[in-house]
Amino acid sequence: MACPYNSNVPLSTADTKAPAFLIGTWEKQDDATIQVEIKQGGGNSLDVIKTTKSEDSEPTIENYTVHVTDINGTMFLNVSEKTEYEPSYYFYKVIREGENKMTLSGVTENIREKFEDSGAMKKFFAANMQNSYFYDATDESYFKLK
Repeated sequence: MACPYNSNVPLSTADTKAPAFLIGTWEKQDDATIQVEIKQGGGNSLDVIKTTKSEDSEPTIENYTVHVTDINGTMFLNVSEKTEYEPSYYFYKVIREGENKMTLSGVTENIREKFEDSGAMKKFFAANMQNSYFYDATDESYFKLK
C-alpha cells in the first residue's frame, strides 16, 4: 500500500473523543503477521503500537499518536509517528463494520494541495471526501482480537 497523503498540520486539534470501539488489539485481515494495539493516550489522543512479526527476525514495532477528526459524520484518523522531530500527519477514513471490524481508507498521496492551517484543510476534505479518487485504491481491514 502506498503512503497516504501527509501534512505538517493535522485536520484538527485533538478535541474529539475517540470512540470506545477503537480501543483494543486488532489484526490485519489476510495478514496475521500485523497486529495493532490501540490504547487511550493523554487527553483525546490514542497511543498505537503496530507490530509486524517475521519468521526470520525480531518483530518490527512502530509507535504512533492518533486523534480523531469528525467531518460531517465521517471519522478520520490523524496519525503521526512518535518521534523527536516535528510531526507529520497521515490521514485515514475509518469505516466501522460492527463491533469487531473496521476498514481504513488512506487519503491518496496524489493530492498536491498544501495547507498552512487545519481549517483550510478540513474544508478541502469536506469538499472532496465523497470522491473515490480521494482515497488510495486499496483499503485495509482489521478484526478486533480483544
